[in-house]
Amino acid sequence: MPLSPKQKPSSQNYERFSQALEEQKQQHLYRELVHSEKKVLFSSNDYLGLSQHPKVVSAAIEALKQWGFGSGSARTLSTHLPVYLALEKALAHTLQKEKALLFSSGYQLNSTLLKTLAKDDTLFFLDKYCHRSLIEGAQNSPGKVFRFKHNDPNHLEELLKKHRHEGKEAWIVTESLFSMQGTRGSLEAIAKLKREYETFLIVDEAHTIGIERSTSDADLVVGGFGKALGGFGGFVAGAELLIDYILNFSPGFLFTTALPPAIVVALHEAIQLLPHLDNQRNALKNNTLLIRNLLNLPDGDHIVPYPVKSAEEALFLSKRLRELGFEVPAIRPPTVPPNGSLLRFSMTALHTESEIEKVSRALKESMS
Repeated sequence: MPLSPKQKPSSQNYERFSQALEEQKQQHLYRELVHSEKKVLFSSNDYLGLSQHPKVVSAAIEALKQWGFGSGSARTLSTHLPVYLALEKALAHTLQKEKALLFSSGYQLNSTLLKTLAKDDTLFFLDKYCHRSLIEGAQNSPGKVFRFKHNDPNHLEELLKKHRHEGKEAWIVTESLFSMQGTRGSLEAIAKLKREYETFLIVDEAHTIGIERSTSDADLVVGGFGKALGGFGGFVAGAELLIDYILNFSPGFLFTTALPPAIVVALHEAIQLLPHLDNQRNALKNNTLLIRNLLNLPDGDHIVPYPVKSAEEALFLSKRLRELGFEVPAIRPPTVPPNGSLLRFSMTALHTESEIEKVSRALKESMS
């Protein structure tokens, strides 16, 4: 039932919201959901195409028939079906950790994990380009937060030398592959500093799990299932004692409805398929090499950032490519640092050579 004129808030009540949105538009930072006909997606993180794999889809359908749509509650109350434990065991084995725990989303996991781990005398040292969820988790914790320059172990060591004595416990937080810039975390150098300065290490492997074997010397590995595993949800894996602590004290786990069983069963099927997906991983690698060559970009991983001059140019190019049948998102602040706007190509094993050649040509023509 619509509100009557007397019930509707006055425009003055909304003034600051309207002003903030107008400022976003003026700075070319305004965001809106785009609903369009099917395009060739260069915006999906479904790197191996597992969201469409027949065995994964079939597993989800059978689970829907058996257990229905929703999980019904938090796992600590009543939703502790064997399928959850099966996925956690498979995930721990894949990540070479003692135990794993499922969360309903990666953002929810990260934004509550660091808060859960911290005490007043805890220190956090985060890469400046860590995902927003990790930054929020640290900043909302009782611990003290330091940010080291992106992928700069030397700066991290400077901070450790200067501040490590200020806290009884310290955690270094980084990523195996950074989600916007597509840069690799300096895991070997960071692991060395972890041992030297007696800290813990958290590595977010959201964008590498399933594509390569986990090799990090991390106390905790975190990530999301919405990338190469083709699903939804989050996970943390590590020593059994740490996982049991998180299970007992993390509000992000305790106070939310569990993932639906169908998603859990489908993810388990995806995990079991990973050893048999060399063809898909090779296709992903070849597609990445092709687009980087066509766009004159340096060698790198399947997250392919294409730098542009401004947020305005990023929006223009993204819109133009959409009109031509390609979905390539414009990445603007605050997702990236000021003056760091880019187009972000997410390569998958399902892209064809023809699609990659056409989008590369379309981008070059749009810029001329």
